[in-house]
Amino acid sequence: MTQQILVRVVNATKYYYKTKKQNKIISLFKLNRLDREIILKNVTVHLYRGEVLGIIGDDESGKELISRLMTKEISPNIGKVTNNEQTFLADVSHKENDFQTLNELIIRTLSLSKVSAKNISKLQDEILDFA
Repeated sequence: MTQQILVRVVNATKYYYKTKKQNKIISLFKLNRLDREIILKNVTVHLYRGEVLGIIGDDESGKELISRLMTKEISPNIGKVTNNEQTFLADVSHKENDFQTLNELIIRTLSLSKVSAKNISKLQDEILDFA
């Protein structure tokens, strides 16, 4: 039995042009200019049913951008994203805007992801150990 891939990001590249004016002009004419800032280059991620993915990295390294690609909130300039499932993101920064603790956020996210109640505690510990 093969595992089902729920979210697939394949060779995704995301870039922005340095000014908004350039964005509008270049998008109108489909010009390929060198004065763009590449944020992500050739990223591939497969998320399988039952998996929990943690993305760790330095500030401004593209973690949030990868998450936004995976949920199809934004599209890559190059590459493809396939996501036909409801996707939940748990971001530690949400703690500032919410009264949930990190443990509550992990439990809620796992519950919404249809993880069985008996596996939640084990996965919660693994996530916290990994972080």
